[in-house]
Amino acid sequence: MQRFLRLQDCLSGWDEKEKRKKKKYKINKDKIYEALYKKPHPNRYLASFADFVDDNQNEPYLRELAKECFRKFFDKTVCKYKNYKNIPFHCVGSVGFHFSEIVKEVAKEKNILVGNILKSPIEGLVEYHRA
Repeated sequence: MQRFLRLQDCLSGWDEKEKRKKKKYKINKDKIYEALYKKPHPNRYLASFADFVDDNQNEPYLRELAKECFRKFFDKTVCKYKNYKNIPFHCVGSVGFHFSEIVKEVAKEKNILVGNILKSPIEGLVEYHRA
């Protein structure tokens, strides 16, 4: 629900520059409701907004939104482990890869060491077998 409310913010609260971006991505309230409540795989639809945020990372609102999401991720997933500050955090996947700058910023805030950030697992496997 929180993510949807953020989408509503984007649809209703942005200035003209951002409204032009919405047209590029062809989003409006009706399409969001249809995708979330009438079509299969609403999770995939919501995940597609990562591309939108990635394309607009320099917009202060979206940058802070992404940072907030990674803060929650670190708090819920990484920081619950006893030695999380002593073991490097490695990340594999397109979201971590495309948002690597923000991942590193948030990790630094939380005194977390960052290791490898790879777009896909094959990169690490190739490197492993070359060594």
